[in-house]
Amino acid sequence: MKKRGSIWLPVIWVCVVLVAGSLLVTTIYLDLRSQSVENREEQLLVLARSAASNLESYLGSYQKDFSVIRASSDFREGTDHFLATGDDTLLLRYLDTYNTATEDYVADISLTDGEGRVLAGTNRHGPYEAITRPGKDLVVSRGPDGLYLAISTPVGEGLRLQSMVDVAYMYQSTGAFMTIGKRGYVFYQHSGGVVLTHPRESFAGQELLEGPGREFPELDPGELPLLRGHQQSGEEGILRYRSRWWDEEEPGEAVKLAAYAPARIGDDFLMVTAVADHREIMELLNRGILLIGAVLSLMMVALCFLTFQLYTAIGEKSRVERENTYLRELNEALEEMRRREEKLQHFQRLEIIGTLTGGIAHELGNLLVPIMAYSALMADQVSPQQEELYDEAQEIYSAARKAKEVIQQITDISRKDRGAFQELDLSLTVGSALKMACSAKPREVEMEWSLTLEDCWVLGSATQLCQVVLNLCTNAFHAVAGRENGFLRVEGHLRPALGEEGEVAVFTFTDNGTGMEPQVQERIFDPFFTTKRTGEGTGLGLSIVQSIVENHRGTVTVESRPGEGSIFTLELPVIKKVAGV
Repeated sequence: MKKRGSIWLPVIWVCVVLVAGSLLVTTIYLDLRSQSVENREEQLLVLARSAASNLESYLGSYQKDFSVIRASSDFREGTDHFLATGDDTLLLRYLDTYNTATEDYVADISLTDGEGRVLAGTNRHGPYEAITRPGKDLVVSRGPDGLYLAISTPVGEGLRLQSMVDVAYMYQSTGAFMTIGKRGYVFYQHSGGVVLTHPRESFAGQELLEGPGREFPELDPGELPLLRGHQQSGEEGILRYRSRWWDEEEPGEAVKLAAYAPARIGDDFLMVTAVADHREIMELLNRGILLIGAVLSLMMVALCFLTFQLYTAIGEKSRVERENTYLRELNEALEEMRRREEKLQHFQRLEIIGTLTGGIAHELGNLLVPIMAYSALMADQVSPQQEELYDEAQEIYSAARKAKEVIQQITDISRKDRGAFQELDLSLTVGSALKMACSAKPREVEMEWSLTLEDCWVLGSATQLCQVVLNLCTNAFHAVAGRENGFLRVEGHLRPALGEEGEVAVFTFTDNGTGMEPQVQERIFDPFFTTKRTGEGTGLGLSIVQSIVENHRGTVTVESRPGEGSIFTLELPVIKKVAGV
């Protein structure tokens, strides 16, 4: 059963990959199809706008010529003479001169009435028959050799100046050079619906729906009326519609994309339409999709092959991973045991040191008792004449007393019992200790303190707290000794306790002494560790400070940088004084 399950697993994996690949290809195809059509529509609209802009510029040059002609005195004199006498000699002479100079793009120029009838004109290529309604700035006309566009402008009451523009020449100058794929094209259309240019030349000069209806009455024009309706609005747009390729002998059905934009001239407009083959866009896209599908198919075949090749190694890899995990966990367990053993040995050494120091301190204290007693007795029994002997007895007593203080410090470290605590006024207790420290400071050290601890009480030992303050101050004095502008600043204030109710008294001892390296900061609270020279310190001061502070349920920390000084922070929990005490 296990083997059968292991065989089905890669089969399921391959099926999942095939389904995922098919979905991916389908999604890519749909996105690309939509994006390709949208891009093509935008391109067609840009082409239509460009052709419309060219057409406006081309026909706009005729309107500029009209302005020049109307401003000419010869034209005005010839027109006035013709209207007064009916003699058009002067007017035709001027018009013929202009026509000769512009014969490359002006077929004929004439003066017409409001109905489009020619009153006087050159008539080099005429006569012309109007196809669309006259009286507007743009009129489509048919001449002996093709279609012409009559562009005109008013020059007087009931009179218009009219130029005949060859539509074929106009199309070659403004839009014939634009190519749209293999079957696409650009055609011009008058606002009245008459087609000016078309790939099937017989459609030119007829209304958009009239040409296909006459030549192919048996064929369905599709959605061509829909395109005509959109174009009549005179606004630009994009349309996808069903139609036929009318330039073929047997027009076949087609789906086309059309983008149209107006070219406005005077009070009328021409519609420029760019047409593309929708099937051509899809064929290009389908070739790309087939290529992508082939690449994905090869990738999936390669993936399936790799799946079968790698599947045989999965079991071995899993076994090796399990072994590695077991060995790693075993190594971590052994390492943790080693660390615990080291900690245990360290605690045992500290406990042994504490026991030994307590015993040694007790024995040394017993030995110092007779020394202090006999030295004090000697000092009392010496006569006034034996001053040197008195000084020597005092020296013995002083040395023994100092030794007893050191032994007392060792005893404080080695035992947990500190005796009974009592309620203390923290500001009064610490202030008294600071005054004692100030009296013993070196002259070159400046000391100041600020305590905002009014009505602040702590449960503890006044002697031990004084010892903490004196030790911290003494260490600071040693650190700033010999430095210019050395100072010690002590501040005390209250703050809310973190994570619990009540308040905490915070003391900071700041000096600008020599500071400490990070490796020294890690060991300053260890017993018998000192940075002072031999004979200058015991290494017990900060250890005693930490022991006393912890016994008072407080904390002591240090921040220091070499050459910048140190900040010792002492925190003690405060209590509410019992009423009547």
